[in-house]
Amino acid sequence: MRWARAATRAPSGAGDDAALWAIDLEMTGLDPAVDHIIEVAAVPIRGRRIRLGEAWSTRIRPERYRPNGTVAHQLMPVDLADGAEAVAALDALWQVVGDDALLFHFASIDIGFLQVLHERIGRPWPRPAVVDTLDLLERRNRRRRQVGDGELPLQLDAARAALGLPAHDSHRALGDAVATAELWLALTAADAAHRDR
Repeated sequence: MRWARAATRAPSGAGDDAALWAIDLEMTGLDPAVDHIIEVAAVPIRGRRIRLGEAWSTRIRPERYRPNGTVAHQLMPVDLADGAEAVAALDALWQVVGDDALLFHFASIDIGFLQVLHERIGRPWPRPAVVDTLDLLERRNRRRRQVGDGELPLQLDAARAALGLPAHDSHRALGDAVATAELWLALTAADAAHRDR
């Protein structure tokens, strides 16, 4: 997967309109060739603050909707019946985030689904700048290995717990987007403290 990696720091000016958008997708599985996005959420970080009042999310009706299908990520088929069409959800997502950098946990999975959706509907991939908390954790672990410290786990919930962050509403797009934003803030605050020493 190709995407532009962004700097790890979000815009910091109080009057700065630029944001880093924490994005999370919930899918019916992990293979973008056969599985579908069923929910997406975007939560902005501006000036190192999570702006929940500007958060956006939507459910997406799968292309092969089955009214009697199974539950996925606490969503019943009836919950998806009035979901947005994938094209409309994609348009809304890009309208919300604009040209700002995107933040993911394990970016390659979510970006893989977004790229396949773009291809499926004949749209060019916009090549957003991307920050991945998984990259930040791996970088932190390289430093910890050098000084003989134990490694931080890479899974979102476990990494948060290791950094003292509380449990969250997992496996729903909005909850996981907020959780990713909080993890990024914790990681970058610790990195800044490490640089200042």
